[in-house]
Amino acid sequence: MKNLLFLLLLSSFTFAQSSQDNIEKIAKNYFESHYVQNNFKDPYSYELKKIWSEPITKEENLRSSINSAELVANNKNIPKSMRTDWKKKKDSLTDEYSKLSTDEGKMIVGYRVYFDTYAANSYGNKVLGRYKLLVDTVGKTIGAVESVN
Repeated sequence: MKNLLFLLLLSSFTFAQSSQDNIEKIAKNYFESHYVQNNFKDPYSYELKKIWSEPITKEENLRSSINSAELVANNKNIPKSMRTDWKKKKDSLTDEYSKLSTDEGKMIVGYRVYFDTYAANSYGNKVLGRYKLLVDTVGKTIGAVESVN
């Protein structure tokens, strides 16, 4: 009975997080169905040259959030009340970062998926483009597709 319970528990954790290959497939589907069809001048000329992904760790995600909060908190063009809110957020993130253990810091919280594509521009010439999409560990997209080049 314990073995069965353990296997059920293990399988639920396994299926809750997708593998890197599955993440790339989900991202490719999203990219082709949403971004290519709506944003490319000639979606029929689209060719996927290469797709790859890199994991985002919890430590890296926290450092990025701290840097973003610090930029907003030090921006003089933002009202003072908002800057103080961002300073508080930065302090809480810094506190969370300092309490982070090495094992927690290595935990993967998402993936950056990159696409190298060929597609025709307005003049009909084939152009190489690179795009980036953030995807969490269960395959849900975070934000919009960004052009890297």
